[in-house]
Amino acid sequence: MKKYFFSSLALVAMMFAGTSCSSEEVAPVTGESTVTLSVTLPDGIQSRAFGDGTTADSLTMLVLDGETALPVFTGADPTVLSTDINLTKQVTLRLAAGKTYKVVCWASAKKSPYTFDTATRTVTANYEGALTGDEKLDAFYAAQDITVTGNTTETVKLYRPFAQLNIGTNDLAAAKAAGFDAKTVKVTVPTYKSLNLVTGAVEAGDPVAVHFGEGALPTGETFPKAGYEYLSMNYLLMSADKQLVDLEFTVKAADGSTRTLPVSAVPVQRNYRTNIYGSLLTNSVNINVEIVPAFEEPDYEMDDVARVVAALSAGHSVKLDKDLTPGKTMAIDLKDGASVTLDLNGHTIANTTDVWNGNDWSLISVRGNGTLTIKGGTLKAKENDCFAMDVFDKTANLIIEDGKYIGNAHTVYVYEGNLKIKGGEFSIQQLSSQGNYEFTINCYDSSYKSGIATVEISGGKFLKFNPGDNRAEGNGTNFLAPGYKAEAEGDYYKVVSIPAVTTQADFENALKVEGSTIVVAPGTFTLPSYDVPNNIKNVTIIGQDGCVFDCVTSPLAGSKYENVKFYNATFKYGNNNYQGMQHSSNLEFNNCVIEGQPFGYAAGLVYNECTFKQTSPGAYNIWTYGANPVTFNDCVFESAGKSVLIYNEGTLATGVNKFNSCKFVASQKVAGKAAIEIDQTFTNYEVEINGCTATGFDNGSVSGNSLWNNKKGVVVGKTLVVKVDGVMQTLK
Repeated sequence: MKKYFFSSLALVAMMFAGTSCSSEEVAPVTGESTVTLSVTLPDGIQSRAFGDGTTADSLTMLVLDGETALPVFTGADPTVLSTDINLTKQVTLRLAAGKTYKVVCWASAKKSPYTFDTATRTVTANYEGALTGDEKLDAFYAAQDITVTGNTTETVKLYRPFAQLNIGTNDLAAAKAAGFDAKTVKVTVPTYKSLNLVTGAVEAGDPVAVHFGEGALPTGETFPKAGYEYLSMNYLLMSADKQLVDLEFTVKAADGSTRTLPVSAVPVQRNYRTNIYGSLLTNSVNINVEIVPAFEEPDYEMDDVARVVAALSAGHSVKLDKDLTPGKTMAIDLKDGASVTLDLNGHTIANTTDVWNGNDWSLISVRGNGTLTIKGGTLKAKENDCFAMDVFDKTANLIIEDGKYIGNAHTVYVYEGNLKIKGGEFSIQQLSSQGNYEFTINCYDSSYKSGIATVEISGGKFLKFNPGDNRAEGNGTNFLAPGYKAEAEGDYYKVVSIPAVTTQADFENALKVEGSTIVVAPGTFTLPSYDVPNNIKNVTIIGQDGCVFDCVTSPLAGSKYENVKFYNATFKYGNNNYQGMQHSSNLEFNNCVIEGQPFGYAAGLVYNECTFKQTSPGAYNIWTYGANPVTFNDCVFESAGKSVLIYNEGTLATGVNKFNSCKFVASQKVAGKAAIEIDQTFTNYEVEINGCTATGFDNGSVSGNSLWNNKKGVVVGKTLVVKVDGVMQTLK
């Protein structure tokens, strides 16, 4: 059934019996047909309520023949009828038969903020001093064609040019009991200020924020949603098309204290109503709305699911106070790198009807650009329907801290983006298409292979799914974070941290086990090298906070290492030459701190998100030296005037060095030294610098810029290629 919310005034042919009215005389037009119009309110709005139309006590009418206003009325300007109206108004005039005319009407309060320019057919609004909830802001209009076929009566409906914005709450009494006795509300919301009644066009551009001043909470009114009371009602001059606006309302209590709630992504539309409701005074989370409201259609009001989705999408964290039953995927569209938390607070989100539809696959989908952290409750997908969660965009991130997650085929699916699981329980009801649990956590294959879909698991337990050895991305897929392992526990695999080694002897023994992952406790350790019988191979070394490797006492520490990854450790070197991990290959450092001046030697050397520290103006952060290729990703170089020296005495024929999104910061300048110094006297080099910055350095002695410098100029017989952000640099 459709619900109508007092949305129109009507020009009708017959008077309602017993309804007061006034008659407006018109000048006779010889030889024309008599047309009777009667302006009245429909039966449904004869009683007092918001939107009952009783404040619209002034009527202006035009009759247009094409673009021309006809002189069919009496008065100083016979082209315009200006008269009072009290619910009804009958107008009789004569018009030529066989023609079509446009009747233009505007009805508003005498002291309304609106001005109707009959020449341009445009209404303008002056909202200065307008108050929240003021019914004098209500108004109606029409621009309807009528065809005269002889003496006739016509019905013309007047509609609101507004969106009606209703804000309600169900906790007025609870807030008062807690000491917040709400008395007034003010609202700031975008609205237009002009409307052409004939074309229906508002002024060009976006609506502009209007400040509606404090108005008393409405009394004696019924909020459109049962169980809620009005905080405020506002009329907004809007276009015929739905638009999303951000608004803010402030509730003031009897003691002068206030509570302000911003609301984002609110759909508003001419002749439609938007209902925002909830526990607005006792909920600490900013309320945000995404609804599809209407006067002339069934009310689509903001429900709890929509509020949660809108709040999270707008960058606000949410703590649930009840279970949720979504009827469609809760698509959280994060923006501008926002980081939000959904605290389920012991509650459950579960669907009872299918939500799978097109690209909607899950109860919750994390999209856009930002990070959602979820914890504290249960997500249970309807059996044989959908996943519990998915990550949809490559700039979207999902962190699961704890809770219970039940899906179908997959519990969590990463199409693009990044998933981190730190805890929780994960299971599926419907098995995979292969009839097993091997894809409980899964990625879109091509996204995983290209690195735009990632999974890192450092906690939780998984029903019949081993996160360290599964088939999700091929046999032997390992989603475990460095430093963690999965242990069988009944039907589950539980992810636990690997115990840390605490002594030098235990560390060296662990290094001898090829393929091992070693967690190193806080303390100072050394990296054994030549005295080890065989090379150290295929090992991952993870330092806990405070783990330090002393490379000063043993300057050749770490030699003969192959395919070794380091995480979260500090490496301390002196500033002497030729200290480093010689005779090594494929070394990777992740989130490490490098102090002093190491030399690179490895055939394949990568630094990811590392910080280099150097306090001496006579030393660099690093010599790339014999290492090739060398890549620095998202690193920070703190130096005393020079950071990287790319140089070798001749044993290296060609070297490739890449710097991606690195920051070079100098505490002082060293004359003629840029952040990256290149000496191609003995070696041909390719240097790529992408998205890097240099602060506090002198300009290079030859290049003239502070980021890079070919310190020996152009060397005959040797080549040097330098590209900065893809642009080939001209050498001097």
